[in-house]
Formats: sequence, structure tokens, C-alpha cells
Amino acid sequence: MSEAKEFKEISATVADLRIDAVAAVGYGVSRSRMVDEIKANNIFINGQVAKKPSQTVKEKDEINFGIRPKVVVAEVRGTTKKGRIGVTLWRFI
Repeated sequence: MSEAKEFKEISATVADLRIDAVAAVGYGVSRSRMVDEIKANNIFINGQVAKKPSQTVKEKDEINFGIRPKVVVAEVRGTTKKGRIGVTLWRFI
């Protein structure tokens, strides 16, 4: 019997490990929309309100956005040739 997958794995690159960039990729919205949501205190990181869009995230951080499922920073893979940072995110279902 196979176990149902509880999350969608998202593999992407971001310019920086900022909460606005990582959360935008995880929730599939624009970075500017995420900045507005952070300023409206709608984004939480590890249970705390995100202080500012430039706040950095690290592996195992949990991001919450309203009633949507959480996004976890599963892995930070390193830097690409173009200087972007590879990340693996888990968006729970």
C-alpha cells in the first residue's frame, strides 16, 4: 500500500533567500504581491509575523500565508553559474 503524498515539491531558483522571493515561489504569486502581504502582516515564518520583505529564510523554516497550506524550505542547494540560489520547497496539501 503506497502512502499518499502530503506535499508538492517545488524546485526553483531565487535571487536571494529573502522571505518575499521564497514565499512568492512557494505560493505561486508575484514577489510584489508577497511584499504587500508581508507589509499587511499576513505572512508568518516559524509562527512569527514576518518583520520585513528582506528577512532571510533558511532550511527547515515554515512559511504560512493566511489559510493556505504551509510551505517549508526543504533544502538550499547552492548557487548556479548565474549566481542564483537553488531551493527545494514543500507546499503541503
